[in-house]
Amino acid sequence: MDYKIYKVKSDNSSISFCPKRWWIITSIVIKWREILYLNKETLFDVSKSIRWWIPVLFPNAGIIPDSQIDYWFNLKQHGFARNMPWKHKILAQDKFIMTLSQDLGTRDMFDYNFWLEIVGEILKNWEIKITQNIINTWLKELPISCWLHPYFLVQQDKKHEIKFDFEWANYIKEDYNNRSNWMKSVIKNPKRLNVNLPWNGKIKIEYSKEFEQVWFRSEDGKDFVCIEPIMRKEPSILDNPYLVKIWETLSMSMKFGI
Repeated sequence: MDYKIYKVKSDNSSISFCPKRWWIITSIVIKWREILYLNKETLFDVSKSIRWWIPVLFPNAGIIPDSQIDYWFNLKQHGFARNMPWKHKILAQDKFIMTLSQDLGTRDMFDYNFWLEIVGEILKNWEIKITQNIINTWLKELPISCWLHPYFLVQQDKKHEIKFDFEWANYIKEDYNNRSNWMKSVIKNPKRLNVNLPWNGKIKIEYSKEFEQVWFRSEDGKDFVCIEPIMRKEPSILDNPYLVKIWETLSMSMKFGI
């Protein structure tokens, strides 16, 4: 398998991606500053799961209990899109697209037809936008509960210095004074979020309205923090999915700036 990394760039910003290895964005550089947590060893070792950069979770996020797996939803944790090779095309110096559609393998897990696009582009003012287009290409509604999963670089001993532009205590569901060891905290989608990361500085993030929640997560001893938008709580593809109507295109996006 060709695990070549491709890059689009504009001036001092760039996006790198690897379409044949789990649809993965391997790097986001804004004004010469890398904002993602990197681990190339797991990228090229196919025996290991990739848990860094930005994978896409489709059509579901989280685990579907064995008792609820049936003909329609024989899905593994976080779906199948991250485990499949994607097609791609460089659209311009600063823009690319990756695509994925159903095949016999996906129909065994998820008996629906779809066309999935990931578009990455560098905008003016050094902003980077990732758009996920989900197109229902079948004559029944398409249930989804998707997730984007960015890992940002933050040293373990600096996690307690992370600062947000909203009053954390008004939103968070658990004690935030020990953030170096947090596993998961949840807020409603604020649409815009400014995060000041130690060493990496201020990052501006915007989420489209289709994402209902934003999750904050890290692991003890790991130099990252995940700030990840999710459509529904897991595993809501079963009991509360978003239904993409027949021949409808659903577009969701996430934007980064500094």
